[in-house]
Amino acid sequence: MLADPLFCTGSLECLRALLDAGADVANLCEGSPVLHIAVSVGSLPQQQAFSSAAVSLLLQHGTVPYER
Repeated sequence: MLADPLFCTGSLECLRALLDAGADVANLCEGSPVLHIAVSVGSLPQQQAFSSAAVSLLLQHGTVPYER
C-alpha cells in the first residue's frame, strides 16, 4: 500500500514521487484519508509549510476533499 509512506516520511519530494508514480490518493493512512492527515499535520507550527504543499499536491492528483 502506497498511502502510508505519503505521510510517514514527511517528505514533499517523496510525496511528489509517489503521486507521480500513481499512488492511490484514496487509500487510507492509519485509518484516515491522506488529505485529512495532511490537513491535521498543519496544526503543528513546524509542519504548516509541508501541510499546505502536501494538500495542494494531493488535490492536484485527484484527491476528493469530501471523502471520509
